[in-house]
Amino acid sequence: MICVALCAAIVLSGCQSMNNKTKAGFIGGGGGAFFTWRWQRKRAKAEAKTAEADAAKELQDVYQQLIADVKAEMPETKELIDKLNLEVIEQREQNDVHINSAESRDDSINNQIDNDRESEK
Repeated sequence: MICVALCAAIVLSGCQSMNNKTKAGFIGGGGGAFFTWRWQRKRAKAEAKTAEADAAKELQDVYQQLIADVKAEMPETKELIDKLNLEVIEQREQNDVHINSAESRDDSINNQIDNDRESEK
């Protein structure tokens, strides 16, 4: 910054048509604008970091809530899975009974057919 002010002073010192107050105004105004720009830039960076940190915190809170909800629903889900497993087992047992009775019926029909064939001979 000092370098900018010195450069401006050197350049403006060569201007004979300006009085010293005008030169000082340019130098002071330019320096003030530079400091203001720098301060605004630092402030904007700090605000961006703060906003990013806030967004990360909010995302973490949502994630933690999601985990808590899943943990709360876990016992209900396990109960439902157990219930469905029992239903599947019952259905398989019923199907086995039907399959066995159908097999025995088929066996008796086959036996009758075989007996009829033998009696025809």
